[in-house]
Amino acid sequence: MDSNKNLDQNEINKDEIIDLKNIYLVLLRNKNLMGIFISVGVFIGLIAAVFHKDLWKGNFQIVLEKNNTSSSALLGSLSENSPLNTLIKSGSNELETQVVILKSPSVLMDIFNFVKKEKNLDVYRFRKWSRNLRVNLQDGTSVLDLTYQDYDKDLVLPVLEKISNKYKKYELIKKEKELSTGLKYLTSQIKEYKINSFESFKKVKDYGEKYNLGLRSSVLKPSFRVNNAANNQTQITPNTLVSDVEIQRNKAKEDLRKATEKLNFIKKLNQDSNQIKPIALATFSKNGNELLQDLIKTEKELAKTSQVYLENDKYILFLKNKVKNYKTLIKGELINFYNSEINLYKEILSSTYRPDEVFLKFRKLNQIATKDEITLDTLENQYRFLSLEKARKEDNWDLITEPTLIPYPVGPSKKGKMLISIIASTLAGILFCLAKDKKEDIIYNIEQIKFILKNQNICYLDLKDQETSKENFKIFNI
Repeated sequence: MDSNKNLDQNEINKDEIIDLKNIYLVLLRNKNLMGIFISVGVFIGLIAAVFHKDLWKGNFQIVLEKNNTSSSALLGSLSENSPLNTLIKSGSNELETQVVILKSPSVLMDIFNFVKKEKNLDVYRFRKWSRNLRVNLQDGTSVLDLTYQDYDKDLVLPVLEKISNKYKKYELIKKEKELSTGLKYLTSQIKEYKINSFESFKKVKDYGEKYNLGLRSSVLKPSFRVNNAANNQTQITPNTLVSDVEIQRNKAKEDLRKATEKLNFIKKLNQDSNQIKPIALATFSKNGNELLQDLIKTEKELAKTSQVYLENDKYILFLKNKVKNYKTLIKGELINFYNSEINLYKEILSSTYRPDEVFLKFRKLNQIATKDEITLDTLENQYRFLSLEKARKEDNWDLITEPTLIPYPVGPSKKGKMLISIIASTLAGILFCLAKDKKEDIIYNIEQIKFILKNQNICYLDLKDQETSKENFKIFNI
């Protein structure tokens, strides 16, 4: 059973093997036809060689984006949602979009017309010419590879140089357009915020005058600037804005609290407390209070006398009593002083009283006015920067390599074209002869019969070997 399977498998493998001998015989029988095909191939190859033109190629590389510190400083100062950010940054990260634009007729039409004029081809089409141009962006970079090929060797370098100059000019025009758009936008915004700033300041002024809140000239100045080291930019942060009256009132509240605490502390002191003198020195001027001066003199006299007399001496006791009396009088003056201070602070609180809603609204108006002034200041700074950028006109693109012509032709040579033509015509002839032989359906050799009968032939008659043929032919005699 296994042997039968092996035989069947061998037969299948024989069927799949290409019979090179049979192919050779087919080609041998159709040698005249093959000669015609090969002759045609040689003829076509000769024609191609006669009319052959060398294909020349050139290239250069250019960087689409160049680091610009000043531009980065401006762009970094813009918020993500800023309309100016959209105007200035348009396409900055869309390099592939730029590449598509650089391939478009709007950019390259002048170069195409130049080539068309040089070749004297009135019916030349841009699409056909653009096939000679390869513009590719290197993966992960902003480097643009540009390759141009042409059968006219003298035309390659001029075309590449014109394309290089065109790209630079295009970038300048693109940049100038973006800056002009930005300046136009800033001009309209500055005009608008000048009006807003004036109106918001007027509201603050009118409201402050209505409630006698006080208004400082610096109310609309930026409060302070914070340098953000993370992105190297300066942010303007407004203070919590309050009126002069509110500041005065808050100060009076704090002073009243301190004066009350000191008064209560002084009242609790004994008449001869040693703390009365330091408090008096901190409160009164040393030379402006007679009692304080007398106390200091008496204490000095007491200290000097104590070195000579005993403690129970009448003069020592007299000086101690005098010091005690001075302290009692000074304590009374301190109490009177802080009572008057407390009354003063209460009067200030009374004169500066306003409803909380008044202070809150004034603060809100003040914040709006400050933000308008800060925005106006920012817009004016950006306008000045864009004006300088427009005047500078610096190239954003750098050539890595100058336009260069490859010193040898590219593409197939004359011999190459001849060889390709002969090989192609030979293959075509082989295929045609095989198809013709199969279509005729004529058996030319015993191998074909064996293949058809699966090697199950009864006998083999060889006209050259008559003896063997007669023996084999007897099989058919009945």
